[in-house]
Amino acid sequence: MQRRQFLTSAAIAATLFAVTPSFAGDTAQSVVDAYVAAWNAHDSAKAAGYFADDVTYY
Repeated sequence: MQRRQFLTSAAIAATLFAVTPSFAGDTAQSVVDAYVAAWNAHDSAKAAGYFADDVTYY
């Protein structure tokens, strides 16, 4: 029973790590365009989503 539980857990973990990031397929230009569009729309939450959690914005 423990082996089956381990294999199930390993399969679930492998699936989670196989998921690609949301920007992985995007080109650099499309990411910049999306950020600028969010900035121009005054959508601060969406614009902030393009930054790392520890960003310092000057």
